[in-house]
Amino acid sequence: MTEHETKPLEPFGLPEEPSNASSGNASMNQVPSEDRLWAGLAYWSQIVLPGVLPAILLLSGHTNKNKFVRYHAIHSLAFILLSVIYLIIATIFVITIAEVASFTLCMTWLLFLVPAVPLIYYGVHAYKGETRNVPWLTGFLKQCRLI
Repeated sequence: MTEHETKPLEPFGLPEEPSNASSGNASMNQVPSEDRLWAGLAYWSQIVLPGVLPAILLLSGHTNKNKFVRYHAIHSLAFILLSVIYLIIATIFVITIAEVASFTLCMTWLLFLVPAVPLIYYGVHAYKGETRNVPWLTGFLKQCRLI
């Protein structure tokens, strides 16, 4: 038997990485893969169905016991609230620009993709098992005692 046949495989047939305290993946080995998946999906699902999965995660009993998933579910909900505020401001800006210079409308649609960038970025880090601090959002959520 080969080495890959004797060890359990991660999804997509990739073998688990050996735990090595000196490598940067130490946090990834401490968080179970199911929790990492839920935390990543809490961000990524915001692009398709905003607010649904984080709300479900926060209402489930498992998340109340799991600080890692709860941390990322609350952050993704906070991101979606900020995204709504941003999209309102962007819409007002696009309407104003369309009144002044209608030829710029071909580029202003890119403004509506901006909220997806941090959701993808923090979703990838959550899937890696990391808890990243968002520069001012994490401090605000800690001050409100939400995380």
